[in-house]
Amino acid sequence: MPLRCALCGIAIPCHHQPDQQQQQVWWRKIFAVQHEEDQSEEDQSHFSLVPLRYYEDGSLEPHPVIPPNEGFFIHQACWPIYRDQMFLNSERRYDTKQILQALFDFIQSMPSNSDGWISYLRHQNEPAVFLATFAGYPGYWDFLKADPSIAVTHPNSHRFVDGGTYGTQASSDVFSSLSTELNYCVINLLNTVSFCNLRLASTTIANLSKPGDIPQAFWASRFTRDHEMNFFPMEHDSTETWRDLYFNLKYSLKDSSTTGHMRNRLRIWKGLDQITPYIIAMLQQRPCLKDTAQLREDIASAGYELTHKIQGFEGVPGTNPSGGIRVTGSRYLNLRGGAWISVTRGNIDGRQYILGFRVQRRDGKEKFRIGLINSNRETTFFIDETDQVIALKVATTFGGIVGLAFRIKDKLSGVDWKVVGKVGALDDYVGIKILKPQNGRYISGLLLGLDACKVVSIQLVEKIGDATAIDSSGQHVWHPAPPQPDVVTILPRTIDAAASQPTFIMNMDFGGPSGSLLPLLTRIAIFHDHINHNVRGLGFYYNDGTEREFGFREFLTDYRCRDTAVEMSVPIDGPAGERIVSAAFFPDSITASRVNHSKDNIS
Repeated sequence: MPLRCALCGIAIPCHHQPDQQQQQVWWRKIFAVQHEEDQSEEDQSHFSLVPLRYYEDGSLEPHPVIPPNEGFFIHQACWPIYRDQMFLNSERRYDTKQILQALFDFIQSMPSNSDGWISYLRHQNEPAVFLATFAGYPGYWDFLKADPSIAVTHPNSHRFVDGGTYGTQASSDVFSSLSTELNYCVINLLNTVSFCNLRLASTTIANLSKPGDIPQAFWASRFTRDHEMNFFPMEHDSTETWRDLYFNLKYSLKDSSTTGHMRNRLRIWKGLDQITPYIIAMLQQRPCLKDTAQLREDIASAGYELTHKIQGFEGVPGTNPSGGIRVTGSRYLNLRGGAWISVTRGNIDGRQYILGFRVQRRDGKEKFRIGLINSNRETTFFIDETDQVIALKVATTFGGIVGLAFRIKDKLSGVDWKVVGKVGALDDYVGIKILKPQNGRYISGLLLGLDACKVVSIQLVEKIGDATAIDSSGQHVWHPAPPQPDVVTILPRTIDAAASQPTFIMNMDFGGPSGSLLPLLTRIAIFHDHINHNVRGLGFYYNDGTEREFGFREFLTDYRCRDTAVEMSVPIDGPAGERIVSAAFFPDSITASRVNHSKDNIS
């Protein structure tokens, strides 16, 4: 498995490299991040940065053998970039040990596979990460070799034409009544795109904001948080004015050669910007989690029983998982007694995961929190004291839960769904499961399993009673939707009821009501992933023009770009009147068996 920097995703070379100059480049200066025993406190440990060096023959010394669940690696040039971003977004200098611990916990919470791919550094970063892994990539990606720690800009040789005064008549817009100083304060608060739009809309602003007249405070504001030049090093030796620095830096970002230091830094900054808000939330909120085994005992001793459970998938799409879902701890969410429930969602690794729950009394006073909370991105609903949660629909995918729907029955027997996230028209690789009470008419609560930053499993908690219908089929989810209640479903024998990994089942209703479409079926298409060598879906086509497709026509390549599956079409009727009656799937081939029968004899 190749070593990769956890902050930029670029592969870390471990092989023989005899060129002495190559040994001094920035990507061969590495920190190993691993546990160290704290000498000052007995039985305590923390993460630390351990510099690695290379032998004279160019190989890494010592060759690091750190299991993925014990540490990670970063470039020495990437570490200051991340520290700058953490400070800029939190306005606080966290201790190195704190940042490394939170980053380690976050990495452990991300879906992973055996090839060490850094999947959470989306989106613009991923093609670069993939290309930098191999030799011979196109020349316009040469900036990947540029040292991102070097703060250098290229002088901009273009001169700016400030022009004259815009409009000779008195301006009637609202900004004409404000003082010049106040107008400049407004301008400083705007991002550059909004500022340019304002110049077009207001002659007053246009006259005040010619490039030569805008005060240096405006150009300095472009380098602060939430503005486009915030990635520039906070500590630098530049002697340029803020205006010159701004335009020189903007010009330098066009450099795609090996001297494109700022362009490479911006690439890394944007990748880290995807995860920094969650690392900061983990450090600031420090969610309180309880030991899962102990919490299960407490629930049982209170007269409750744990029944149906569902969790996220292991691994990442199209790969073999390297480990199971990591549950850091658990919390109990009571669904009885009446309360406001607010659910936080967040975009991690390109998916909208459920991150946490916040429970409030009827008067709005907060009772407790579970997981990470963002009060600006919550979905809130009320469960009355007399309401009963009679079912829970869960949408799950790789690494966690992405959607919930609570089926609530009120005291007048009215039924309604309270939906959080997306539980209909599912995205690729998302499955749905409907959990219903096993011992009675309602669900008492939920046992929530969490990793460091999101909810990864849900299990029903019910009053102990006589089970009327025990589900022994284990965990399984449906795509694109569960079967209708009046449909008899016989699960495949290949499903392992004891496995913790949910089975992903395609609900392929290609026969229509009572099999009415089967006599009209003329062709079956198999969507074959020619890169990962597996079947992604099936399509069914009928002589009345009806088409039903199940599964995925597209799949994700190694660097998260979508590719189209190869469509392999198989006609139902052969030249001698035979019909397909079975299909066999093998690792490298698909075989269809035909027999000579009339259509009337085939069901």
